[in-house]
Amino acid sequence: MKRVLLTVLALLILGAGAPGARGQERPIAGGYGERPTNDRDVVAAAAFAVRERARQTRRRVTLLSITSAEAQVVAGMNYRLVMNVREGREEGHVTAIVHRSLRRRLSLESWEPTPSVSLGREVKVYLVALDDKGRRGQRVGCDDSLVPVTRTVGAGAEPIRAAVEELLAIPREYEGGLGNYWRGENLSVQSVQLRSGVATIRLRGNVHIAGVCDAPRIEGQIRETARQFRGVRTVRVFVGGRRLSDVLR
Repeated sequence: MKRVLLTVLALLILGAGAPGARGQERPIAGGYGERPTNDRDVVAAAAFAVRERARQTRRRVTLLSITSAEAQVVAGMNYRLVMNVREGREEGHVTAIVHRSLRRRLSLESWEPTPSVSLGREVKVYLVALDDKGRRGQRVGCDDSLVPVTRTVGAGAEPIRAAVEELLAIPREYEGGLGNYWRGENLSVQSVQLRSGVATIRLRGNVHIAGVCDAPRIEGQIRETARQFRGVRTVRVFVGGRRLSDVLR
């Protein structure tokens, strides 16, 4: 009898440690656990959510992708799904909760839009159109034009600094026949400060100038790039501790 009991105990221990017995992705009662987006039950829950949403709203709803999925053990199972869907003519992300009862019947508990995560903000960087005579933008220098180009910078970046850094990073020749005259050696932003409407920009490095027409181009580019922002009335630029106007002489 004792031998039988020991055998049963050994089998129970082995069974508890067997691969898959614990289920690496098995949700825990009371809390949500991550599930693969291609899991059969997740896919079924997402398909049901889309069908039920279409039935409730009487609109066409199309599932484009499942972004993430979680499951929670309750009296049955809850699936929390983040999905990219097209509803009518609008496309976006939603978070849906689908409940599966102990009898495996599904119900849509909630359907809420998921706010988009901003990956960046748009700023304008001013480049030069040679001999444009003000047709495409502000006239500057030797009958050239300052033309705004939209670029995307980090969402959390300080806007004036980020825009100037973007200006310094743009190559000499840009699409659309535009040019960037901010070129030199080791150019980088040291600091940007805005006080009482005056933006003070301090740069490190050296600026290269090829001729008399370059000076107004360079000054105009950084001035208009900084003045696009609210509250900026005057722009002062220093390169290596010297005023930009003195550097460009």
